[in-house]
Amino acid sequence: MTLRGAAMNLIRQKEFRKLWLAQVVSQFGDGVTDLAIVVLVALGSDQAWMVGCVLFAQLLPTSVLGPFFGPLADRLPRKRLMVCADLYRVCVVLAMIPAARHPMVLIVLVALHGLGTALFAPARSAVIPQVVGEAHVAEAQAISQSTWSAMRIAGPAVGGTLLALHNVPLIFILDACTFVLSAVLIATLHVGNAADVVAAEKETGNEPGYDAEKESYLDALRSGVRHVVQVPALRFLLLLFIPVTLAAGVFNTTYNVVLLQVFQVPKVHFGLMESAFAAGTIVGALFAPAVLKRVRPSTTLMATCGLLGISFIAVLALNQLQLFFGLVPIYAWAMVTGILNALVNIPVSSLFITITPAEFRGRGAALLQAAVNLGSMAGVLSGGWLSAAFGALTATSVSGLMLVMTAVTFPWLKGYRALHAVPSRQRKDRRSQDDRGKDGYRQRDRRQDGRGKDDPPMNWTLSQTGENAHVETETTP
Repeated sequence: MTLRGAAMNLIRQKEFRKLWLAQVVSQFGDGVTDLAIVVLVALGSDQAWMVGCVLFAQLLPTSVLGPFFGPLADRLPRKRLMVCADLYRVCVVLAMIPAARHPMVLIVLVALHGLGTALFAPARSAVIPQVVGEAHVAEAQAISQSTWSAMRIAGPAVGGTLLALHNVPLIFILDACTFVLSAVLIATLHVGNAADVVAAEKETGNEPGYDAEKESYLDALRSGVRHVVQVPALRFLLLLFIPVTLAAGVFNTTYNVVLLQVFQVPKVHFGLMESAFAAGTIVGALFAPAVLKRVRPSTTLMATCGLLGISFIAVLALNQLQLFFGLVPIYAWAMVTGILNALVNIPVSSLFITITPAEFRGRGAALLQAAVNLGSMAGVLSGGWLSAAFGALTATSVSGLMLVMTAVTFPWLKGYRALHAVPSRQRKDRRSQDDRGKDGYRQRDRRQDGRGKDDPPMNWTLSQTGENAHVETETTP
C-alpha cells in the first residue's frame, strides 16, 4: 500500500477523522495565537528576556504538572477530559483579549493555557490506539506529525496577516472558536467499551475485575511511573530523551540566529526556509510508517539520530557553500533537517505508546511529554549560553556532535537490547501469520492425541522478542 493510501485509509475511518479534524482546527488556532503572543510581548516590553518567558510559560505546565495529570487520563473517561480541556482553553484564550496590552498578564495566561494542554495531551495519546488499533499507531502518529507541520505554516501566516490588519481581538476569538469546534468533534467520538477494558486487563497482566479506582491518586501516580520505568525498553527511551531533547533545545535556540545573523538570510527567504523545514517534517512523517514497516524501530531511531547530528554539524560547511551556490544549500539543509526530525519523533512516540501497558498509557504519555519539555528547556538555556560564549555555529555543531555520540554509544546499553527486540511491522505481520498457522497445527495435533476440551490448558511463555515485550517484564520473576 502506498503512503498516501495508508493515510487515506485512516482518515476515511469516521472516528479517527473526527480526532484528526479536531487536531487540525485546534493547532491552526494555536499557530495563529502563538505568533500574536510573541509579537505582542515583544512590542509591549523593552525587555528581550520576556519573549523567552513565553516559551518557558508554554513548556512549564506540561513539564512540572503533566505527570500529575497523567493518572486522570487512566482513571477518567478520556473523551470527557479532552472536551473539558478544550473548553477550559476557550476561557483562557478569551481572557487574553483584554490582556493584549499587558505582557506579564499574557505570559501568566500562556502558562494557564499550558495547564489545559497538560491535561489534554496524555488523554489524546492514550486514546489513539483505541481509535485506530495497535497496528496503525505509526500511521496515526505520522498523520499527526504532518498535520502539526502543516499548521505550523498555515497558522502563523494567518496570524501575521491579522496582526498586519491590527485586529488582535479577532485572533483570540478565532482561536477560541477552533477549541469549541475541537470539543464538539471529540464529544462525538465513540471510544471505550467493555471489550477495550478486558483487552487492557489482559495486556497489562491484571486480573479481570481489577479496580484501579481503589488506588489513591498518589498511589496511581507512583504505580504509573513504576510500571513505565520497570519496562526496559521504556526506561531506555526515557534515558535517550536526555541527550536528544537537550540537543534539540540547543538547535531550536540557535537555528534562527544562524539563519538571520550568521548567514544573513533576507527576511523573505527566512520565511520560505521555515516553510522548507516544515515541509521536510511532512515528508519525513509520510515516509516514517514505510520505514518502520521494513526496519526495526530501534535501528531507525539510532540511525536517524546519528544522521540528524551530522546535519547539525554540516551547518559549519554551509557558510562556504553559500559563497558558491547562494541560498540553495541552506534551503536543502533546512528541508533535510526537517525530514530527519520527523524520522526521530515518530519512532519515539509510536514506540512509547505501543510498548506502554494500556492501563498506564495516560501516565506514560504525561511522563514522556514532561521528559521532552524538561530536556527542551534545559537545551534552550544551554543553547543561549553556548551561543553567547562560542557563537551560534559552534553551539549548533556541538548539539550535532552530542547526537552522533548518542547514536554510537547508546546501542551498547543494556536497555537497547529490549528496544531492539521490538520487530518491524512487516516482521510482526509475518510472525502473526506464522503463529496462526502453528496454532492450527497444534489444534490438529491435540485432536489427534485425543485431548479434549476439558483438559487443562497448555502453559505459554511470552518472549521478550514479541510485540508485547513488557508482558514478560511484568510476569517473569
